Amino acid sequence: MADEPPDVVNDFEAWARVSSSLQGRNDDECEALIDDLGIADVWDHADAAWSKALAAELCDMKLDRIGRYAEICARTLDARRRKPSVDFRHLATYGPTGSSPGEKPRSKGTPFSNDPDDRTPTKQYRTHAVKAALEQAIGGDPEDLTRQVRRPDSDKG
Repeated sequence: MADEPPDVVNDFEAWARVSSSLQGRNDDECEALIDDLGIADVWDHADAAWSKALAAELCDMKLDRIGRYAEICARTLDARRRKPSVDFRHLATYGPTGSSPGEKPRSKGTPFSNDPDDRTPTKQYRTHAVKAALEQAIGGDPEDLTRQVRRPDSDKG
């Protein structure tokens, strides 16, 4: 049989690998992983036995197996941490909505877009927006107002 379940009852390394893969997961994920491995019927007994053995070795200051378990846990957790659950580039491009690449949201003219179709002349928007805001605020053409304002540096000669 190619996919035999790991012998977590008799093999410390097998138990340590499974135990380390359960670290930091919620109960549902742990149950699913144990079921997928086919060790649901023996896991509780094996986990209790190996945990008790490690505790006894710790009391006797025998740290070899404890050190090995720590190495396996560190390697497993580091590998999980290095493997992103979501590609950050996909998340940055398409957002957290889970949309597919075919459903790329339009950027509405942001100046940082790499898509030439998304680029719009933002300077033109700003100029018209500022002029419109000034017209609304002063109730007339802002060009007339700027001609009437005396600039302090224009008096120096």
